[in-house]
Amino acid sequence: MKLLLFRMMDRLKLQYLIVLWVIVGILFGIVYWLFPGSLIVAGKATYSIFDAVYFSFVTILTLGYGDISPIGGIRILVIVEGLLGWITFGVIVYKIVSVKEDVILDELHSMSNSEYVSRIRHYLFVSNTNLLRFINNIKTKKKIEKSDIYELSIISTTLEANIADARRFLCRERTPFLKSIDDDDIMLILKSIDLCVTNLINALQVLPEDVKKEIVLHDNIGKIIDYNKRIYSFCNIQVGDKKIDELRELTERLEKYTREK
Repeated sequence: MKLLLFRMMDRLKLQYLIVLWVIVGILFGIVYWLFPGSLIVAGKATYSIFDAVYFSFVTILTLGYGDISPIGGIRILVIVEGLLGWITFGVIVYKIVSVKEDVILDELHSMSNSEYVSRIRHYLFVSNTNLLRFINNIKTKKKIEKSDIYELSIISTTLEANIADARRFLCRERTPFLKSIDDDDIMLILKSIDLCVTNLINALQVLPEDVKKEIVLHDNIGKIIDYNKRIYSFCNIQVGDKKIDELRELTERLEKYTREK
């Protein structure tokens, strides 16, 4: 019974619970007043509605002053009111504490999400910068060496790890204990991934035909393609349809390009 009442009251707002508590106290007071002689004050029966309501609130607040005593069958009703008062008071205290906890948890989740998004975007920015620097360096060279392919392999390894991190964040399981990711944050992450994939394709285009022989680079690109597919296929992202389409299109281009090389 107690668990059922807690579940029902948990859906009520705090102010409604307090009003309900007061109404219950008044109603029980009226019921006591409707049973003449059921309340004893200083050894004599009282017929005052004020005394009845006063006794009701003393009971529902579980104060138990003892200045007014119930007699007869009304004592069963007093026990019921006392139990209701105890449970309701517990729910009110729980609601007050839970409101504070919700505010604190919301702030913590907001800070956590914000920090995580900033970290993901920073790492993707670094990868994108490295890709741009690599492309500019290659364009100034007359001959591409194996060390250049190795450098791109290192950059792709870091990029693969960063996109994997973004995928875990975007595709994490939605639970009541985790705050949902803001739409703006999702858009920023998708945009960062799009830029990295675009420049990865541009970097591959300046390499010779035998780039496919570089196992590490080929494996990293395969993982990047797989992570991107998981993001736009299984993450159930409800916003940024245009960015999702762009990511799908870029991933298909990257996959097609690596097959043709």
